[in-house]
Amino acid sequence: MLPCQAARGLHQLLWSMAKLQWMPEQHFLELFWAASAAQLPHMTPHATSGILWAAASLEVTPPAPWLQAWLATMQQQLLQRRCNDQDVSNALWALVKLGVRPDDAWLAAAMDGSGAVLDGAGSQELSLLLWSWAKLGVRPQQAWMQGWLQAMGQRMGSYCAPALASSAYALALLRFRPPRAWCEQLVGESQRQMAAFGAQELACLAWALAVLRLRPDRAWLEDFQSQALSESGSFNGQELSLICWALARLGHRPPVAWLAALLHDGLELQGGLAGQSLVLLVQALARWDLPQLKEGGKYRVLLPRYWAASQQLLPRCSLYQLSVLWWARARLGCMPGSAWGEAFWAAATPALAAALHAAPGGVYGATRAAAELNMHSPQLVVGAAEQHAQLAPSGVRAARDALSLSPAIVGRLIWATGKMSRHVPAATFGLMLQAAQRVVPQCSFEGLTAMGLGLARMRRVAAAAAAAAAAAGRHAAATSVQGQQQGAGCVASTCQQAELWGPWFARSLQLLQQDPKAAAQLRLHQQHSQDRGDVHSGGGTASTVHLQGAAEQQQQQRASIHSADISLQLYIAAHFQLAPPAAWSRAMLAATSVTLQGMSLEQLSWVVWAVARLRLGPQLPPGWLAAVLVRISHVPVRPSGAAAAAMSRLGKSMWRLSCAECVQPQERQLWLLTARRWSTAHGMV
Repeated sequence: MLPCQAARGLHQLLWSMAKLQWMPEQHFLELFWAASAAQLPHMTPHATSGILWAAASLEVTPPAPWLQAWLATMQQQLLQRRCNDQDVSNALWALVKLGVRPDDAWLAAAMDGSGAVLDGAGSQELSLLLWSWAKLGVRPQQAWMQGWLQAMGQRMGSYCAPALASSAYALALLRFRPPRAWCEQLVGESQRQMAAFGAQELACLAWALAVLRLRPDRAWLEDFQSQALSESGSFNGQELSLICWALARLGHRPPVAWLAALLHDGLELQGGLAGQSLVLLVQALARWDLPQLKEGGKYRVLLPRYWAASQQLLPRCSLYQLSVLWWARARLGCMPGSAWGEAFWAAATPALAAALHAAPGGVYGATRAAAELNMHSPQLVVGAAEQHAQLAPSGVRAARDALSLSPAIVGRLIWATGKMSRHVPAATFGLMLQAAQRVVPQCSFEGLTAMGLGLARMRRVAAAAAAAAAAAGRHAAATSVQGQQQGAGCVASTCQQAELWGPWFARSLQLLQQDPKAAAQLRLHQQHSQDRGDVHSGGGTASTVHLQGAAEQQQQQRASIHSADISLQLYIAAHFQLAPPAAWSRAMLAATSVTLQGMSLEQLSWVVWAVARLRLGPQLPPGWLAAVLVRISHVPVRPSGAAAAAMSRLGKSMWRLSCAECVQPQERQLWLLTARRWSTAHGMV
């Protein structure tokens, strides 16, 4: 038999077995690899790619020497431009399925070879090519992507539902967002073929649109929900959680009855949800915050069953997963029982200690991009079953889960603990503070607020626990009370430590100075301070602070720092009776001026309360307090206990500022007029 005929016969033999799903015995495979290795140089590109495709379809990994010989043969054929679209796509698909990542030279040859066949490639081959590159963690160059988009756009009408979902998934995996017209074509074609989408295709399509931030219209979403409901009962835990997560990320709130049907399917799954599947699901539910799922709601029995099942998963959860579960419970108002709480801390404490023990910035810094990419991937929902493991080197995800310590993780743990008024073991609380100190330099402004607010609430819980322990009596105190007293002492002694708050103020000031509007207002305040100094020395006149009006604020883009974070950070500093740096105080007052028009009555009352408590009256820019009072007089409020409390808080704060001689006569008159009008309108004495 001629060498080419022998090579063709070996290829067809294994290909036939793969088509029939007939798994050969080990002895046969050993003989086959030995015989085919000698024939590889004589194989055509179709046979070369087809023989590895057959091995991957049978989930049989060839020996390493055979693979090296195959890679060398295929690389030569690619460089010689002898491969067509099917040859290249089959070869890449097989490498992905076998978990083999060639060297850069081979990948460059494959990239060049695949780019040469795009124009004549079929729809299935185009989908496989992009999917394979995404799975191999290789981002094609712009020219290659433009060629692929053009070829697929011309053939989009001939795409089947799995190919559409796979292509959308690959684009999301590569974080490549095509032009708007192309995206509209993809979304429209997927809607036309929606009835052909199965459970897996629906999950991958929804995930891809969410990652690429492509929000379809209401008609598309209704068709999607209808098709998902028709597939009810066929979803696995991974697909169910991804659909919920994707819809929540797209800002779409589905009908509660539809969601309840999917949640009921999740409870019926054999073996329940895996750790990451549960994390994605509760993330979505926390975003929606549906009253019907809470206590007293129509579907109130669903969430407790999920939380009960999650208790068994806690020991196997990563620190990231634990933080999301804890945060979701706080957001949903699902207070954990003692058994669940003890299991949580038993898992979270060693995970937090391990993360702190790791080198600062080591694993987190090295894998931050990979972690962000992998966090919402279908692959990581269940392990290595389907979509995304090849993006990061082997072991990176395990190291990231075990050792990384991100600001989001620490912020979630601290905020949720305070929100749920949970008692924290003393050792765990110490680890939390160490973790907070480490990640503060990387925190966002919102993250700093969440962290400080959580600590403030934990301090209140500790004070209440200490009071309860004292009331119980020294001899009659039970073990639980003693534990609470110990935890309270830990919180009371360490919440105000300078090791945390120094970096906290420094990071907050850095972010304030980076905000364009706050920085511009701060420069204006500083100029006014210099002018006021000139007045005292005998020259010039004091000018008033410039505050943006409502019309001006609507015309400009919203400041990157939210007004709620401004008021809350001032509250945090005042609550702990800290001594903030003068530069931070000036920057916060400037930021308050920028966000003034967006503040509610309660926020404004806390701002004035914090200014009085922190004794910032002498630092107030001219006209600042008057502008705040004018804003208060124009805030529309309804009579309520919260509004009355805010006005009472304002009255006490104004009295304190007046005692410190920080209120001008016209400002005092403005406050009295505002208070009189408010009391007359709402019947408050």
